[in-house]
Order: sequence, then C-alpha cells, then structure tokens
Amino acid sequence: MTSLPPTRLEVLSTLAIIGGLLGVLGARAIIRRLGPHPSQALCAAMLERYADHQARAAEIVERPTRHAAPAPDGGRKASPAEVARCARELTSDEVDCAMRSNNADDLERCLP
Repeated sequence: MTSLPPTRLEVLSTLAIIGGLLGVLGARAIIRRLGPHPSQALCAAMLERYADHQARAAEIVERPTRHAAPAPDGGRKASPAEVARCARELTSDEVDCAMRSNNADDLERCLP
C-alpha cells in the first residue's frame, strides 16, 4: 500500500478545514434566510422603539435648559422601505430580543 506524501496530506487537511469552515458559515446564512421572519407591524414597532431609545439618549446627553414639546406623532416614523428591509433581513428572534431591550445599545447588540 502506498501512502500519500506528507505535503499532499497537509494540503488535503487544510482544504478540509477550510471547506468545513465555509460549510458552517454557509449553513448559518441559509438558516437565517429560511428561518422565521418578523411581521411588518413588529418591525415598525421595533424601529419606533429604536428611535425612542435614540431620542432619549440624545436628550440625556444634551440636557437642555428648556424641555421641548414632544412631537405630535410621538417621534420619527419608520419608512416603508426600512420596515420592508427589517422584515426581509432580520429573524424573529433578533426582533424579539430588540423589543426586550432597555436602551439603544442593548437593541443594537441584538441585531447582526
């Protein structure tokens, strides 16, 4: 029986490791794409929550001398394109995590 020369065996081992890593990364992308996605209503609520967190953080940093009146619509509304992108690209688990967040930093940690 002939065995492979050590250099060929090393090359094959390296290719197997790289192939396995690419397989894991590819499987993760496929699972994200095929997994459950949030509804547009849930995405809109999450984006509004993020805007509220950002506004609260900016208010804390600025510490204005006078309190400005809140916007009549409650803040910035998410555009239909943002909502559609959220529903298409995020998973339900990521949006659920974001909805449980207490501030903008926690919310951002939930998203890819």
